[in-house]
Amino acid sequence: MHRRINVIKNNSNVVYTSHSKIEDGFISDLHSHPNFEILLIIDGKGKIITTNRTIDVKKMDIVLINPNSKHCEIGEGLEFLAIGISNLDVYLKETFTKKIIVRSLSNDNYNDIYYMYSLLYREALKNDNFSSDIISKSMEIIFNKLDREFSITMHDSSLNKESDIVSNIKNIIDTHYAAEIKLDEIAHRLSESKSTICHKFKAETGMSIIEYKINKQLEEASNMLLISDMTISSVAYLTGFTSSAYFTKMFKEKYKITPKEYKNSKK
Repeated sequence: MHRRINVIKNNSNVVYTSHSKIEDGFISDLHSHPNFEILLIIDGKGKIITTNRTIDVKKMDIVLINPNSKHCEIGEGLEFLAIGISNLDVYLKETFTKKIIVRSLSNDNYNDIYYMYSLLYREALKNDNFSSDIISKSMEIIFNKLDREFSITMHDSSLNKESDIVSNIKNIIDTHYAAEIKLDEIAHRLSESKSTICHKFKAETGMSIIEYKINKQLEEASNMLLISDMTISSVAYLTGFTSSAYFTKMFKEKYKITPKEYKNSKK
């Protein structure tokens, strides 16, 4: 079951809202959206499948899906509400590269956000002269609630289009984050000087290319620690760190706890 309502009269970036339930026999393929999508799991349990990880989800979870992030939802009986929003990227303040973020809501926040989702859905159906303002204010409340609980950062992508150079650098690192990547090699591949790629990347992202790569490595490492039984040294090796000691040092700088403490805290 899937019902989608396109939002036409609208002074916000909301482009649609939908209500979906995965039923027996439904098979979903990996897909992506050009817009940001936010899912609220309202019943059942299942999984969000991505190109490199599987994420368990259940009732009261919120799923933040950044643009062009390949994924699919599976799980018989999994039911969720969705909102599509244009020109928006969202990330947690402690990370920079997460494409899909899943967090469990507190009971109060779940009830409040569920109400705002339902209100937004009803107003999209009504689509009268008052609906636009109500939809905009409902979305603002949802994001304020999420920011309070999880410290999220929103980026209006329409205000600062990423240059092709920076986009290509990110793609190279996202694909080869576990390998030793030299700046000279990236510059050569893009037919640019090393100083040019470093300057443009820093200017557009606020971080260096090396910082971005380490963030990506740590992000992938944190995912491995959550979904596998691999040792710390194995995770460090598979994500491209030269030693377990260096991995632990960088992980603690970012997450304020050691990899072992992080892994044990999620059990």
